[in-house]
Amino acid sequence: MADSGVPAWHAAEYGSARRVKAVLGLDNPRVLVLGGRISAGQIALEFCGSGCETWIVPRSKLRFSRTTAWPRGLQDAYFRVEEELAANWGWDRKGSTFAHMDGARVRDLLRSGKIHLAGPLVRMGSGEAWMGDGRRVQCDAVILATGYRPVLAPLEAPADLRAGMVAAPGIYCLGLDRLTNFRSRFLRGIRRDAEHLAHHLRALHRLNSTP
Repeated sequence: MADSGVPAWHAAEYGSARRVKAVLGLDNPRVLVLGGRISAGQIALEFCGSGCETWIVPRSKLRFSRTTAWPRGLQDAYFRVEEELAANWGWDRKGSTFAHMDGARVRDLLRSGKIHLAGPLVRMGSGEAWMGDGRRVQCDAVILATGYRPVLAPLEAPADLRAGMVAAPGIYCLGLDRLTNFRSRFLRGIRRDAEHLAHHLRALHRLNSTP
């Protein structure tokens, strides 16, 4: 990516579509959004709405959490029940249905051609992206919506953070992947994990306070 001649930002650092356009000095840049989940869809919507030629480039087939076939409220209720059962019964799920791309708006824009779909990305060079289907896509910027990794090395964290959620003596972590189950990295999972951590700290305090 660094040798491609195309500016690239991670989803955590690009700032906004307006900022990217200002840095590039272009009114309607061609932007590739690498990724296929929630952040990729939200970022693609932002750039498309700002007048950019927007491409979503996932590594595998897109999966949508919602469609326009059902009322959104009914879909939300169904997925939340499904997710609650999976979490409470300890079903081993690599992810959550809610981690898939939101299909309500993105799918409509893909079908209309206002957002383009390509991929997977094979290589880049001279302002072009080579796709697995043989196409070459001209691009001015790349946004990497490819996920996040916690930087825990300075804490000398143990290998298994789920054991008490302790990253270092006196430091506790929430929001990391699979602390208690597959929902731990989502806000709704953090709420449940926070209760678990509060019970742990209360028990620890009682133990330390016992004469």
